[in-house]
Amino acid sequence: MQFFKISLLFALAIQAMAAKDDQSTGTTNIRQSVSPRPRQFRMDVYPQSNLKGTPQHMVSNNGVTSPCWNLDSKHIRSLVVNDPMIKITFYRSSDCRGASSKTIRSTRAHDGAQNLSLKAGSVKIVKLQQLVVTDK
Repeated sequence: MQFFKISLLFALAIQAMAAKDDQSTGTTNIRQSVSPRPRQFRMDVYPQSNLKGTPQHMVSNNGVTSPCWNLDSKHIRSLVVNDPMIKITFYRSSDCRGASSKTIRSTRAHDGAQNLSLKAGSVKIVKLQQLVVTDK
């Protein structure tokens, strides 16, 4: 029990010193997050809801930041991606030209299937930068 009390007091003292340092500087630092991103972006687009039907697999290598793919099926009902920090833009025309029909930012599809209901001829992704704001 004595060890627990000493450990708790030590932790509170360190926390108080850190809070005092943060208040004295009053600056905000923005830095790029160190959490790893997948080296290869993958997206599966399904013509039916709940990941049913034959998927079209799309893969982007590490260096490409905004690739464009023409879709096999014009009807998009669900998709899955392996990177949450992207912007997905669907276009009615091929080769990602013209006005977009739907844009999804910071997609929830990373956690599981995202059901959609749209028609598209092509899709373009843009990798977003992860930023962490820390007060100092």
